[in-house]
Amino acid sequence: METKIEIGVWRIRRYEERKNMNADFRIDGKVIETKRLILRSFKQTDLEDFYEYASVEGVGEMAGWKHHENIAESQSIMNSFISEDKVFAICLKKNNKVIGTVGIEKYGLEDALTEFKDYYGRELGYVLSKDYWGKGIMPEAVKTVIDYLFNVKNLDFLTCGYYDFNIQSKRVQEKCGFKPYRKLVIETKIGTQEQSILNLLINPKKKIEFIFSHPETLIWKEIIKYESRKLDDDTVKSLIELSKQWQEEDCSYGMIVNTKDNLRKPLYVAVEKDKIIGYIFGHYYKLENKTSYIEVGSNCFMIDEIYVIPSYRSKGVGKELFKLMENEIKESCDYITLSTSTKDYKKILHFYVDELDMNFHSAFLIKDL
Repeated sequence: METKIEIGVWRIRRYEERKNMNADFRIDGKVIETKRLILRSFKQTDLEDFYEYASVEGVGEMAGWKHHENIAESQSIMNSFISEDKVFAICLKKNNKVIGTVGIEKYGLEDALTEFKDYYGRELGYVLSKDYWGKGIMPEAVKTVIDYLFNVKNLDFLTCGYYDFNIQSKRVQEKCGFKPYRKLVIETKIGTQEQSILNLLINPKKKIEFIFSHPETLIWKEIIKYESRKLDDDTVKSLIELSKQWQEEDCSYGMIVNTKDNLRKPLYVAVEKDKIIGYIFGHYYKLENKTSYIEVGSNCFMIDEIYVIPSYRSKGVGKELFKLMENEIKESCDYITLSTSTKDYKKILHFYVDELDMNFHSAFLIKDL
């Protein structure tokens, strides 16, 4: 049976001042650095860079606004960026060139979306110069802004949306952990009405259960919870049973069923209807012997095991477990490491390298003679 969702036209005034649970936010001189980028407030000297990419046809249109016709238009908009102080300029580290923005905007329909009334959040919006599409720049920028908003500013949630035709933006939001929340028709700044998806991301450090309003546009599915666990008797029993299932799959070399003594903390689990469907655990260690990548004395965290039952694979469960773990341990260590003995190395490398942004360092190969 096909389920149809009725879509209404919701006119979202993204920049209108509202009074309820949009969190207060100003950049206030904050500078965020990533491997390739610097995120900072706009300055008047950024005008030429801003106009250079904002005047290109197809850049603004992907976000619902018309590309800039002249530099005076860019100047006016950049002046508002500076005065409102809520839009980060994305700058390349190598030359300080501005190539895009990440805005921490007020989410619309605040009075209507009553599920957020007891929580504080904002809406993310972003634009990137067409010259830098497809290079992983935007996920790099958005992820570090999310980290800042959740772990420093202590926001409860973030929303972020895309128009159905903007597949690139959809992929960025998926990579950053956003989940489909509402299906809407949004009126753009250029007067068109576009079918859209509004996504939601909840701060993983907080135990939040929303009571959602407006079911006619709701597509959120809150079925799996991710949490840290103590090794109590029930948890140990469940993990041992999952370990037996893993061994029966015969997908890893030398897989031995866990005992209570093999299990370690910190432990993080994915739970559906009180049943553990996946887990990740590991241990901290200090590197004693220099490698070609990690210096002696570095604080590291070794993932001992990560497992998701087969019916939940390729649904983001393993990725969410990893993100929860990473968020909890990153203040205590410099590197996350792991080794794998999987029989399907192509799939597992895709997961670790492409999905989790880990770096492939070395391999130990064997040939039977």
